[in-house]
Amino acid sequence: MRKTLSHPAVQIGAASILGIVFGLVVGEWAGNLKFIGDLFIRLIQMAIVPLVMTSVIVATGSMGGSGMGKMAFHTFKWMIGFSVVAAVVAWILSSVIQPGAGIVFTGGLDATLADKVGEASGWQETLVGFVSTNIFS
Repeated sequence: MRKTLSHPAVQIGAASILGIVFGLVVGEWAGNLKFIGDLFIRLIQMAIVPLVMTSVIVATGSMGGSGMGKMAFHTFKWMIGFSVVAAVVAWILSSVIQPGAGIVFTGGLDATLADKVGEASGWQETLVGFVSTNIFS
């Protein structure tokens, strides 16, 4: 019995059922706890980039010496190739679409936007804003 309860699938299922029951019992108030879930998701997103980088570094570090140079050459070849292709596509699209053409700035402010400037977000949004989704940004 104890071994069954310690299995991660059982714990995830039990937590899901308890979460549904909690949401049904508490109702609308459960929305006040949304920022905790947002923080959790942002922390997971922040951890993904270092984990992937570490996995790639460990995988390439465990390769033999002869395959390492060949793989590095092909990697840089593809990176430079795709960078050139992306730059050419961006240049062609910007030449064809011409973003910003015909826009004239009159220098005035929209009066409806002035009302929104003074509105501040709640403390939950401020707290969530402290946690970046990218550890390098």
